[in-house]
Amino acid sequence: MKQKKIVLIILALIVIILIIGISLPGKKSTTSRILVHNKGSNGHNYWIEVTNPYEPHPKKFKINVEKTTWQLLETSKEYFATYEYKTIEKNVELENIHFPK
Repeated sequence: MKQKKIVLIILALIVIILIIGISLPGKKSTTSRILVHNKGSNGHNYWIEVTNPYEPHPKKFKINVEKTTWQLLETSKEYFATYEYKTIEKNVELENIHFPK
């Protein structure tokens, strides 16, 4: 009887963990063309301020990038990029970027 209760408790915990894991919002990944408007840094973190020039009403957002990538990117240039985020307003991370062909 005691073992049955322990098994039921373990199963209930597994179900709860699965439900929580499924309901938590994950990160989204987007691939699009971006136009770099500005570059910024605080000495430790580097970012670019971009828009998707092909959207009807483009909105600026920041993408965090590594220093070496930041140094190579130019403002007023268009790139093809993949970036990951939970919300586009903050914590957008660059995954891949290159010149469009």
